[in-house]
Amino acid sequence: MTNLVFYKDAELIYPYSQAKTRPITVNNYLLCARLYGSFRRLGGNLIAKDLLTRLGEQLGTLATQDLYLKLCLLAKRPVYLSDACYAYSIENGRQLPAFSWQADYHLGPAADLVKQIQASYYQASVPKKLALAVCLDEYSAGKVDVLLYSLERNNPGGGVIYLIYEELTPQTKAWLVRLGQGFVNFKLEFIKLSLLDRHLLNKISLAGNHLPVSAYYRILLPNLLPEVDRVLYLDYDTLVVNDLTSLWQSDLEGHFLGCIRDLGVTIKNGWSNDLLGKYGENYFNSGVLLMDLALLRKYSLTSYFYQFILEATDFFVLGDQDAYNLYFKDAVKYLGVENNYVCKLFSSDLASEHRKLQEINVLHFLGAEKPWRDASNYPKEICCLQSLVIVTTARSYGPNII
Repeated sequence: MTNLVFYKDAELIYPYSQAKTRPITVNNYLLCARLYGSFRRLGGNLIAKDLLTRLGEQLGTLATQDLYLKLCLLAKRPVYLSDACYAYSIENGRQLPAFSWQADYHLGPAADLVKQIQASYYQASVPKKLALAVCLDEYSAGKVDVLLYSLERNNPGGGVIYLIYEELTPQTKAWLVRLGQGFVNFKLEFIKLSLLDRHLLNKISLAGNHLPVSAYYRILLPNLLPEVDRVLYLDYDTLVVNDLTSLWQSDLEGHFLGCIRDLGVTIKNGWSNDLLGKYGENYFNSGVLLMDLALLRKYSLTSYFYQFILEATDFFVLGDQDAYNLYFKDAVKYLGVENNYVCKLFSSDLASEHRKLQEINVLHFLGAEKPWRDASNYPKEICCLQSLVIVTTARSYGPNII
């Protein structure tokens, strides 16, 4: 597959300034086709004659985009070449064919596996005690105390909170240990990434998105917690407002993940439709994930998911969140918005998005604005929680914080 440049008014226009030569795989083919016009027309590409012969009667019936998918699956080493260019004339309003997602496309085996799991009448084991995971680097570790305290205060049933990290200063870790020693309901357990874990994560490209590498720690949770069958993952900038028992006991009905649609993206941001096409309304936020680790391990999905991320990550805008949405399409159970309520929904124009504090389980301070930077911009509905912001500075827990 060759690069494509546009020819207009006697000039060449290079639309893909960041294009690079890359192998084409089952993991990235559709993302390449979505981005590069070369995958949507025949001219300019180099195709081995024997591949066309192997398609037989299909050759005359397939749309161009579907034809290339078949050819890429048949070829031993399909490659996208950024240096070899084909000039495509766009004079007189001539345009490239539009990209379209294949009907019921899937970029991995997860959706088909869910059908098998459901057919086997699988019933997940739900422990009585909560198991939570939070992924930390040095910056987020200095802000996570509010989340940890809110868990302790609002969940008397207790459980274990796993803190996943790569490197923390001795001072930061000692401070978190002291914090955990004051808890009655929860035990803090520190899980440090191994050298192999670090090596795997360092191979993931972070180009093009603002997320730190710690955002990808969560993809390793099935292997990092080998004795844990179910875990609730929380971003460090979330706040637990009420008891999580109902969320924890949610029946995932054989799906690998329980998640919440990201209304901020699906309604107010066009990215979900750009990424997922007609399935854009199902785009979910990865800041709160109820994960069936037992199922993920049983079908070795961590390895497949990791390989998908390696081959497709530079197509993402929102990092591993995009990866989760693409790879686990039709393999997740959607849970109520109260389980990952983004603060900006308080000021939404849609009444259906509004929730009272007593109806919310997890509040998410999503985006660049954070309460530890400036709490004055938050709506009146959460003013009663602003004393939590003081905790971040004071580092002392009084009896009337929440």
